[in-house]
Amino acid sequence: MTSADAACQAVLSRVAAETGAEESQLALVVGVARPGQRVEYAQANGDQPFYPASVVKSVYAAYAAYEWDPHGWVLSEEDERAFRDMIQDSSNDATGHVVDLITHTTGGPELEASLLEEWMRRRQLVNRWLREMGITGINACQKTWNEGPYGRERQGYGPNRELANSMTTRAAAEIMVGIATGRFGNQEWLQELHRRDPKSQDLQVIGYGGEVVTGEILDYLSKSGTAYQVRHDLLAVRRPGDVWHVIAAFTDGYREQPEVLQAVVRGGLEIADQITSGTG
Repeated sequence: MTSADAACQAVLSRVAAETGAEESQLALVVGVARPGQRVEYAQANGDQPFYPASVVKSVYAAYAAYEWDPHGWVLSEEDERAFRDMIQDSSNDATGHVVDLITHTTGGPELEASLLEEWMRRRQLVNRWLREMGITGINACQKTWNEGPYGRERQGYGPNRELANSMTTRAAAEIMVGIATGRFGNQEWLQELHRRDPKSQDLQVIGYGGEVVTGEILDYLSKSGTAYQVRHDLLAVRRPGDVWHVIAAFTDGYREQPEVLQAVVRGGLEIADQITSGTG
């Protein structure tokens, strides 16, 4: 364990002590990306899988940017609207459209075994891409729902929902680092989708990390996720010198306690500052 990892663990211990949260239900990964240098990561519970809620939507956008940009494919106005609504407004309906679009599948009635096998193979497209990119710790093959899934969408979860989306904070941080640094291509498009004003009343800022970011902010990207019992935030802050501070903070069981998540984010930002200054 590095000193920065130990600092991340200390953050979770402190948050647990101050809020009464279970430390095992919190996770933090900090990434610092400097121009021309290898990204530095620090983590606590970073390899623990969580239900990612809407954070998975950033994975679908990253895949689209990586696969489509080199081929010069142009999204229709309607498809652009879906991607924008998926990330900016976290629309589940838009996400359903995007998942169908990128995997060449559609929802509908249940399928017989042979047809379901091919349908599920197509739905694994993003997971195959993640493996090619060397990013582990993500299962991204399902839509996000208000009430579903039904029909073949429910079949696609497996009998015991064992194929539900999942993600670790380490994997989430790698996705946001890629968005911030251009690893996935179409950097301007991806960043514009995720760009927010941390001083705004954006519903993915209020109750999330944007409210606790301090210091000089040259750019701010984020994607939050809240569903069932989880509350997560994945954010990137560009600091002077073109340094990106990436924070992936996940909590399970504290959906209605935003102060738990925000305390984890606040601690992560402090660690990012320490790593950048060489004191972490």
